[in-house]
Amino acid sequence: MRRVAVDALYEAELEGLVLDLIFDIPLTLGGTNLPALLTETLAISRATIKRPDVLILDDVLNSFDAPIRADLHTRLRGLLPQTTIICLQPSFDEVSGFDAQFVLQQGRISTIGSDVTPQEDDTVSADLARKLRALEQTDLFSGLERKQLRLLAFSARWYTAKAGEYVFHKDDGPSSGAFLITEGTAELLLPGPGDDDDLLVTTSGPGKLVGELGLIRNEPRALDMRAATDLTCLRIGADAFLDVVGHDARTAYKLLQAVAGYIS
Repeated sequence: MRRVAVDALYEAELEGLVLDLIFDIPLTLGGTNLPALLTETLAISRATIKRPDVLILDDVLNSFDAPIRADLHTRLRGLLPQTTIICLQPSFDEVSGFDAQFVLQQGRISTIGSDVTPQEDDTVSADLARKLRALEQTDLFSGLERKQLRLLAFSARWYTAKAGEYVFHKDDGPSSGAFLITEGTAELLLPGPGDDDDLLVTTSGPGKLVGELGLIRNEPRALDMRAATDLTCLRIGADAFLDVVGHDARTAYKLLQAVAGYIS
Protein backbone atom coordinates (compact mmCIF):
# COMPACT_ATOMS: atom_id res chain seq x y z
CA MET A 1 0.00 0.00 0.00
CA ARG A 2 2.86 2.35 0.79
CA ARG A 3 4.46 1.76 -2.61
CA VAL A 4 1.11 2.33 -4.35
CA ALA A 5 0.63 5.61 -2.47
CA VAL A 6 4.16 6.79 -3.29
CA ASP A 7 3.74 5.95 -6.97
CA ALA A 8 0.44 7.82 -7.04
CA LEU A 9 2.04 10.92 -5.47
CA TYR A 10 4.83 10.90 -8.03
CA GLU A 11 2.40 10.46 -10.91
CA ALA A 12 0.39 13.45 -9.64
CA GLU A 13 3.64 15.45 -9.15
CA LEU A 14 2.78 16.05 -5.51
CA GLU A 15 6.11 14.99 -4.01
CA GLY A 16 7.19 18.64 -3.60
CA LEU A 17 4.13 19.48 -1.52
CA VAL A 18 4.70 16.40 0.62
CA LEU A 19 8.29 17.50 1.26
CA ASP A 20 7.03 20.96 2.24
CA LEU A 21 4.73 19.33 4.79
CA ILE A 22 7.65 17.36 6.21
CA PHE A 23 9.88 20.44 6.43
CA ASP A 24 7.11 22.40 8.14
CA ILE A 25 6.78 19.90 11.01
CA PRO A 26 7.79 21.65 14.29
CA LEU A 27 10.71 19.90 16.00
CA THR A 28 11.69 19.77 19.63
CA LEU A 29 15.35 19.59 20.69
CA GLY A 30 16.84 16.40 19.28
CA GLY A 31 13.62 15.58 17.44
CA THR A 32 12.11 13.94 20.53
CA ASN A 33 8.58 14.63 19.27
CA LEU A 34 9.16 12.44 16.20
CA PRO A 35 9.00 8.63 16.06
CA ALA A 36 12.38 6.87 16.20
CA LEU A 37 11.83 5.46 12.72
CA LEU A 38 11.80 8.99 11.30
CA THR A 39 14.52 10.54 13.48
CA GLU A 40 17.00 7.78 12.54
CA THR A 41 16.54 8.21 8.81
CA LEU A 42 16.68 12.01 9.12
CA ALA A 43 19.87 11.81 11.20
CA ILE A 44 21.51 9.50 8.65
CA SER A 45 20.51 11.86 5.81
CA ARG A 46 21.92 14.80 7.75
CA ALA A 47 25.20 12.92 8.27
CA THR A 48 25.62 12.28 4.53
CA ILE A 49 25.19 16.01 3.89
CA LYS A 50 27.60 17.13 6.64
CA ARG A 51 30.24 14.49 5.69
CA PRO A 52 31.83 14.18 9.16
CA ASP A 53 35.30 12.72 9.77
CA VAL A 54 33.78 10.17 12.17
CA LEU A 55 30.21 8.83 12.04
CA ILE A 56 28.90 6.69 14.94
CA LEU A 57 25.83 4.53 14.26
CA ASP A 58 24.48 3.45 17.64
CA ASP A 59 22.19 0.49 16.92
CA VAL A 60 20.44 2.40 14.12
CA LEU A 61 17.60 0.96 12.00
CA ASN A 62 17.12 -1.73 14.64
CA SER A 63 13.49 -2.13 13.58
CA PHE A 64 14.52 -3.05 10.04
CA ASP A 65 15.67 -6.48 8.91
CA ALA A 66 19.31 -7.51 8.39
CA PRO A 67 19.47 -7.00 4.58
CA ILE A 68 18.32 -3.36 4.93
CA ARG A 69 20.88 -2.66 7.68
CA ALA A 70 23.65 -4.25 5.59
CA ASP A 71 22.59 -2.21 2.57
CA LEU A 72 22.75 0.93 4.71
CA HIS A 73 26.41 0.26 5.54
CA THR A 74 27.22 -0.35 1.86
CA ARG A 75 25.51 2.86 0.75
CA LEU A 76 27.09 4.95 3.49
CA ARG A 77 30.52 3.67 2.56
CA GLY A 78 29.89 4.74 -1.03
CA LEU A 79 28.60 8.19 0.00
CA LEU A 80 31.25 8.81 2.68
CA PRO A 81 34.47 7.20 1.42
CA GLN A 82 36.70 9.33 3.67
CA THR A 83 34.63 8.95 6.84
CA THR A 84 35.47 6.55 9.66
CA ILE A 85 32.18 4.75 10.35
CA ILE A 86 31.75 3.12 13.76
CA CYS A 87 28.79 0.76 14.20
CA LEU A 88 27.66 -0.11 17.73
CA GLN A 89 25.34 -3.11 18.12
CA PRO A 90 24.82 -5.94 20.61
CA SER A 91 25.65 -8.42 17.81
CA PHE A 92 26.13 -8.52 14.05
CA ASP A 93 24.62 -10.99 11.57
CA GLU A 94 27.48 -10.41 9.12
CA VAL A 95 30.93 -8.93 9.85
CA SER A 96 32.82 -9.54 6.61
CA GLY A 97 32.25 -5.95 5.42
CA PHE A 98 34.03 -4.36 8.38
CA ASP A 99 37.73 -3.43 8.45
CA ALA A 100 38.12 -4.14 12.18
CA GLN A 101 36.09 -5.55 15.05
CA PHE A 102 36.15 -4.61 18.72
CA VAL A 103 34.32 -6.54 21.45
CA LEU A 104 33.43 -4.82 24.72
CA GLN A 105 33.12 -7.17 27.67
CA GLN A 106 32.64 -6.04 31.28
CA GLY A 107 33.50 -2.45 30.42
CA ARG A 108 36.71 -3.05 28.49
CA ILE A 109 37.80 -4.00 25.01
CA SER A 110 38.67 -7.68 25.23
CA THR A 111 39.54 -8.59 21.64
CA ILE A 112 40.47 -6.65 18.51
CA GLY A 113 39.94 -8.03 15.01
CA SER A 114 42.61 -7.74 12.35
CA ASP A 115 42.58 -4.92 9.81
CA VAL A 116 41.50 -6.08 6.36
CA THR A 117 42.17 -4.21 3.12
CA PRO A 118 40.00 -4.87 0.03
CA GLN A 119 42.95 -6.45 -1.81
CA GLU A 120 43.57 -8.86 1.05
CA ASP A 121 39.93 -9.75 1.71
CA ASP A 122 39.83 -13.09 -0.14
CA THR A 123 43.15 -14.24 1.34
CA VAL A 124 42.15 -13.17 4.84
CA SER A 125 38.79 -14.94 4.58
CA ALA A 126 40.47 -18.21 3.56
CA ASP A 127 43.05 -17.85 6.33
CA LEU A 128 40.35 -17.12 8.90
CA ALA A 129 38.40 -20.21 7.79
CA ARG A 130 41.55 -22.31 8.22
CA LYS A 131 42.09 -20.96 11.72
CA LEU A 132 38.44 -21.61 12.63
CA ARG A 133 38.70 -25.24 11.47
CA ALA A 134 41.83 -25.72 13.59
CA LEU A 135 40.17 -24.24 16.69
CA GLU A 136 36.91 -26.16 16.21
CA GLN A 137 38.79 -29.47 16.07
CA THR A 138 40.43 -28.79 19.43
CA ASP A 139 38.58 -30.24 22.40
CA LEU A 140 39.29 -27.21 24.58
CA PHE A 141 37.66 -24.73 22.16
CA SER A 142 35.07 -26.95 20.46
CA GLY A 143 32.25 -25.69 22.70
CA LEU A 144 32.83 -21.99 22.12
CA GLU A 145 30.11 -19.85 20.56
CA ARG A 146 30.75 -18.95 16.94
CA LYS A 147 31.32 -15.27 17.80
CA GLN A 148 33.96 -16.05 20.41
CA LEU A 149 35.60 -18.58 18.12
CA ARG A 150 35.90 -15.95 15.36
CA LEU A 151 37.42 -13.42 17.75
CA LEU A 152 39.96 -15.98 18.93
CA ALA A 153 40.79 -16.83 15.31
CA PHE A 154 41.24 -13.14 14.45
CA SER A 155 43.85 -12.68 17.18
CA ALA A 156 45.74 -15.96 16.56
CA ARG A 157 48.85 -16.06 14.35
CA TRP A 158 50.50 -18.89 12.45
CA TYR A 159 53.88 -20.14 13.69
CA THR A 160 56.21 -22.60 11.95
CA ALA A 161 59.40 -24.34 13.07
CA LYS A 162 61.76 -26.77 11.37
CA ALA A 163 62.58 -30.13 12.93
CA GLY A 164 65.05 -29.59 15.78
CA GLU A 165 64.18 -25.93 16.34
CA TYR A 166 63.04 -24.76 19.77
CA VAL A 167 59.70 -22.98 20.10
CA PHE A 168 60.51 -21.85 23.63
CA HIS A 169 62.96 -22.76 26.38
CA LYS A 170 62.58 -23.52 30.06
CA ASP A 171 62.40 -20.32 32.15
CA ASP A 172 61.26 -18.21 29.17
CA GLY A 173 58.42 -15.82 29.97
CA PRO A 174 54.89 -16.87 28.96
CA SER A 175 54.31 -13.78 26.79
CA SER A 176 54.78 -15.73 23.54
CA GLY A 177 51.39 -17.34 24.21
CA ALA A 178 50.00 -20.84 23.84
CA PHE A 179 50.67 -22.99 20.77
CA LEU A 180 47.95 -25.07 19.13
CA ILE A 181 49.66 -27.70 17.00
CA THR A 182 48.00 -28.22 13.61
CA GLU A 183 50.74 -30.17 11.78
CA GLY A 184 53.76 -32.13 13.00
CA THR A 185 54.94 -33.25 16.43
CA ALA A 186 56.61 -31.37 19.27
CA GLU A 187 58.68 -32.67 22.19
CA LEU A 188 58.45 -31.27 25.70
CA LEU A 189 61.82 -31.64 27.38
CA LEU A 190 63.25 -31.09 30.85
CA PRO A 191 66.83 -29.85 30.34
CA GLY A 192 69.43 -32.03 32.03
CA PRO A 193 72.07 -30.56 34.37
CA GLY A 194 75.32 -29.65 32.65
CA ASP A 195 75.94 -31.75 29.56
CA ASP A 196 73.45 -34.45 30.52
CA ASP A 197 70.81 -35.37 27.97
CA ASP A 198 67.46 -33.67 28.21
CA LEU A 199 64.63 -35.72 29.67
CA LEU A 200 61.72 -36.28 27.27
CA VAL A 201 58.58 -35.62 29.30
CA THR A 202 55.96 -36.05 26.56
CA THR A 203 55.21 -35.47 22.90
CA SER A 204 52.32 -33.47 21.46
CA GLY A 205 50.71 -33.73 18.03
CA PRO A 206 47.95 -32.11 15.99
CA GLY A 207 45.06 -30.78 18.07
CA LYS A 208 47.12 -30.38 21.24
CA LEU A 209 47.58 -27.05 23.01
CA VAL A 210 51.01 -26.40 24.53
CA GLY A 211 52.04 -23.65 26.93
CA GLU A 212 48.64 -22.70 28.31
CA LEU A 213 49.60 -23.50 31.90
CA GLY A 214 52.25 -20.79 31.87
CA LEU A 215 49.65 -18.26 30.73
CA ILE A 216 47.24 -19.18 33.50
CA ARG A 217 49.87 -19.08 36.24
CA ASN A 218 51.80 -16.20 34.60
CA GLU A 219 55.04 -17.98 35.40
CA PRO A 220 58.12 -18.86 33.30
CA ARG A 221 58.02 -21.97 31.11
CA ALA A 222 58.61 -25.21 33.01
CA LEU A 223 59.92 -27.18 29.99
CA ASP A 224 61.54 -26.78 26.57
CA MET A 225 59.32 -27.13 23.52
CA ARG A 226 61.23 -28.50 20.50
CA ALA A 227 59.93 -29.45 17.06
CA ALA A 228 60.38 -33.20 16.56
CA THR A 229 59.26 -32.78 12.92
CA ASP A 230 58.47 -29.75 10.80
CA LEU A 231 55.87 -27.98 12.90
CA THR A 232 52.93 -25.69 12.18
CA CYS A 233 51.12 -24.10 15.11
CA LEU A 234 48.46 -21.52 15.77
CA ARG A 235 49.93 -19.13 18.33
CA ILE A 236 47.28 -17.72 20.66
CA GLY A 237 48.24 -14.57 22.56
CA ALA A 238 47.97 -14.39 26.32
CA ASP A 239 45.26 -11.69 26.38
CA ALA A 240 42.98 -13.46 23.89
CA PHE A 241 43.41 -16.82 25.63
CA LEU A 242 42.69 -15.46 29.12
CA ASP A 243 39.66 -13.53 27.80
CA VAL A 244 38.14 -16.75 26.49
CA VAL A 245 38.88 -18.67 29.69
CA GLY A 246 37.53 -15.82 31.81
CA HIS A 247 34.25 -15.45 29.92
CA ASP A 248 33.34 -19.02 28.97
CA ALA A 249 32.62 -21.38 31.86
CA ARG A 250 32.67 -24.51 29.69
CA THR A 251 36.16 -23.73 28.37
CA ALA A 252 37.39 -22.92 31.88
CA TYR A 253 36.06 -26.28 33.13
CA LYS A 254 37.77 -28.17 30.31
CA LEU A 255 40.99 -26.35 31.09
CA LEU A 256 40.65 -27.31 34.74
CA GLN A 257 40.28 -30.95 33.69
CA ALA A 258 43.42 -30.66 31.55
CA VAL A 259 45.41 -29.17 34.43
CA ALA A 260 44.21 -31.98 36.70
CA GLY A 261 45.55 -34.39 34.09
CA TYR A 262 48.97 -32.72 34.21
CA ILE A 263 49.07 -33.14 37.98
CA SER A 264 48.12 -36.81 37.81
